[in-house]
Amino acid sequence: MLLQGNSFKTKEELHSAIKEIMPSINSLNVFERKTAYNGKFLFNLKGLNGKVIGKSQFYSSEAGMENGIKNLKNSFLSMPNLQTL
Repeated sequence: MLLQGNSFKTKEELHSAIKEIMPSINSLNVFERKTAYNGKFLFNLKGLNGKVIGKSQFYSSEAGMENGIKNLKNSFLSMPNLQTL
């Protein structure tokens, strides 16, 4: 699992969040990189308003976290048209 998302009340709310992120998925501001108290690495996916949309799993290395971000970006970029979701 790449990302644990926040709950969305409606399908439209989810689609709106995805549409907001898509144009800026390659922006550095969308991914907040963090180090947990136990030394493990994680990242948050943030909307343009700064609100956390989802949190990653813990990674044992910074390179692993960066690979997780890369995989999430690729997943977003290969998503089908939202009308089919």
